[in-house]
Amino acid sequence: MSEIGSLAIGMAVVVSLYGLAAPLLGKALRRHELVRSGSAAVYANFLLLTIASAALLQALFARDFGNAYVASYSSRDLGFWYTLSAFWAGQAGSLLF
Repeated sequence: MSEIGSLAIGMAVVVSLYGLAAPLLGKALRRHELVRSGSAAVYANFLLLTIASAALLQALFARDFGNAYVASYSSRDLGFWYTLSAFWAGQAGSLLF
């Protein structure tokens, strides 16, 4: 599942770069379809980051200690709410949210 999260983050970077460049290029070339596709990239980026967040939450609740984030911010002794709050415990999880 960590691979899916990493892949989603990598794809989100590419999509966000496209979402930045497409409207600028569309405005310069007066191509409205490029501008619209840039706004569609925002929705795609939201979906990809939601997938990455779900992958991190799944790793936290599965106690996947092979994941460095899970190993750093959770333990087997944590209850449900503490495990859920471990999502925001580190800077990486907070920025992902």
